[in-house]
Amino acid sequence: MDDDYTSKKNSPLENKDIDGSKISLDEFYSIVIKECQTPDIQLIPLDVYQKIAKTLDRLKKQTFNEIEQEIAEKMISLIIDGSKLLLEKRIDKIILIQNSKNKLERNTEKMIESKNKELEYFKLTDEEKYVLDGYNNTEKRIEMVLNAIISGRPVRLEKISSKLKNKLIVVRFLRSIDSFVGVDMRRYGPYKEEDVTLLPLENARGLIENENAVEIDQE
Repeated sequence: MDDDYTSKKNSPLENKDIDGSKISLDEFYSIVIKECQTPDIQLIPLDVYQKIAKTLDRLKKQTFNEIEQEIAEKMISLIIDGSKLLLEKRIDKIILIQNSKNKLERNTEKMIESKNKELEYFKLTDEEKYVLDGYNNTEKRIEMVLNAIISGRPVRLEKISSKLKNKLIVVRFLRSIDSFVGVDMRRYGPYKEEDVTLLPLENARGLIENENAVEIDQE
C-alpha cells in the first residue's frame, strides 16, 4: 500500500502544482504550438522559463521506478527540445521586428511606417529582454564602426581597436601553459591547470579555441 502511494506521489505524470512554480506538459505544449503557428509574438506567462527550469530540475532530481524513469527521461527530452524551439522562435521574431524598426528609422521619409513595426516590449520575459539588450549593443557597435569608416575617421577606428586590445576576460586553464607576451605587450604566466586569471580578449580567444582554457562568465 505504501509502495503504491509513494509511486503515485513521485510519478512524473503527476501534474499537480501546489505552489504554482512549475509548468504542466499541456500548458507548455499549448504555448509552444501557438508560438510556432502565429507570426506575432504572443503574450506568455512572464515566468515561463523559470517554471520550465524548475520543472526540469524536479524531474532530474526525483527518484522513480524503472518504468517511470523512462517516462521522465522522455519528458525531459521533450521539454528541452520544446524550450529551445520556443526561445528560438521568439528571439527570431524579436530580432526581425527590431531589424525592420532600425532600417525604417534610418530613412526619415518612412519614419511613420515604423509605428507599425514597434516591438511589444511588455510581452517579453526578462530572459528575452536580456538577449535583446545584447543584440542592441551589437547593432550599436556595427553602426559605430560603419559610421567611422564612411565618415573617414581612422582615429575613431584606432580607438575601437585599442579598446579591443585593452579588454580583459576571466579564463580558467585546462592545462599548463608557458608564459607569453599578450597583445598589450605585457608578460602573462606561466599558468597551471585550474589557474584562473584575467587575460586580454585576443589572447584568451586563442587559448579557448585551442582548448587550453575556458571563459568564466562574470554575469
